[in-house]
Amino acid sequence: MSLATQELADVVVELRACLLGAQLQKINSPAESVAQLAFRSAGHSHFLLIDLTPGSTRLHLIKEKLAGLPEPPSWVMKCRSELGNAILAEIDQDENDRTIRLSFKTKTSPGEHVLIAELFGRKGRLLLAMRSGEIKDSLIGSATVGQQYTKSTMAKPGPGPSSRFVKADPLTLQTNFAIAEHYQQLEIQKAFEREHKRLAGLLKRETKRVKSRQKKMQKDLTASCAAEDMSRQAEALKLNLGRVPKGQPSIELSDPYNPDSDSIVVTLDPALSALDNMNRLFKKSRRLSRAMPKIEQRLAEEKSRLEKIIIFGEQLETTQTIDQLEQLRAKLEDAGLKDKKPAIKKRSEARLPYRQYQSKSGMDILVGRSARDNHQLTFHIARGSDLWLHARGRSGAHVVVRLAKNKSVDEQTLLDAATLAAKFSGLKNPEKVEVTYSLVKNLHPIKGHPGTVSVAKGRTILVRVEEDRLQRLKTSRK
Repeated sequence: MSLATQELADVVVELRACLLGAQLQKINSPAESVAQLAFRSAGHSHFLLIDLTPGSTRLHLIKEKLAGLPEPPSWVMKCRSELGNAILAEIDQDENDRTIRLSFKTKTSPGEHVLIAELFGRKGRLLLAMRSGEIKDSLIGSATVGQQYTKSTMAKPGPGPSSRFVKADPLTLQTNFAIAEHYQQLEIQKAFEREHKRLAGLLKRETKRVKSRQKKMQKDLTASCAAEDMSRQAEALKLNLGRVPKGQPSIELSDPYNPDSDSIVVTLDPALSALDNMNRLFKKSRRLSRAMPKIEQRLAEEKSRLEKIIIFGEQLETTQTIDQLEQLRAKLEDAGLKDKKPAIKKRSEARLPYRQYQSKSGMDILVGRSARDNHQLTFHIARGSDLWLHARGRSGAHVVVRLAKNKSVDEQTLLDAATLAAKFSGLKNPEKVEVTYSLVKNLHPIKGHPGTVSVAKGRTILVRVEEDRLQRLKTSRK
């Protein structure tokens, strides 16, 4: 659900408190129809998200910078050219409307550039205009360059519903962050539902395949059970070769295993002689007899597989988090249950390049997920004043402790972060691990090797992985 007029009004109140006079450092696009503006003010970074996704239009601050698309859209490059290092001079909201205007001062044209965000309708718009109203560029959505700005016909002025979030507080920015948390949880829930549906579909398809194979094998097993009857017919032919003329489709002969019982019908191939029919029946009987144990074994394997699928299905019904789904997916892959189709990709806001934990003293600790994520975390998300840790001589996760400028890390937080670096070092059941740490500003990436860095002024700590500490950190994961 999109933000309502009153909710945007509360957002704007807080934005004015922290962003007016701030310098625009960077614009990027984390996803289609999404813009992110990074501001710097009084030594602090602020990240403003403008999301024009249909049904979810919104504008608010987020706590962490999101990674941009690998290839920035052309409108991003246009904005960087026009608004590079601009100062945010004004933030306005049209009365009883969901239109927000961000006015910028630049060295070349002070007070002339305005970003207009229309956060209503099926598709919102983000436009770059002059203060006079002339549209310079249509960033997201459509508009005619050079014409005067006119509000979209989809606008429905009015106060709208009351706010779903806490009251605005310019000191804590609690409305902005409550909204950010709300939408992040929605994205996580959507990602959970998509993955849950995908795994449920995988189990359903595999159940159908197993049952189909079982049905076919049961048919083969039934056919194999005819091996004894074919052997009986072959023996009957063997005792009566001289009495069976060629060209008959069948013949009644006495049962060689029980001569006193009724005669048996021997099925013949009219094109073959009695001897050839006998050999054919003996050969088919032997083949079916050899096949029976294999079919029974395969049936038992398919039965066991179906039982596992049922157990996996029961486990799927009890999952409640993305992490639990990922663990179950890994179990399915280990059991040979893997979807040929790739999993639905989660949006950037839901899938952060790090796991987030909290130290005993309440400090945020971020742990990179992969080599590429390590690079993103260390050189695009972490600040120069943050503390960086990594298991020495290993290719494991980068760990970052969020630190305010000129603030040092306490001993317990250092041990917590070092424990996580050891845990995600790639070592199996680590007990003691050497962990290197330094400020992020002392790091430099090594070209051609994602996630690899050179460290200046690094120090090393030998950390013992304590199970109690590790369990507390796991519980603190956000």
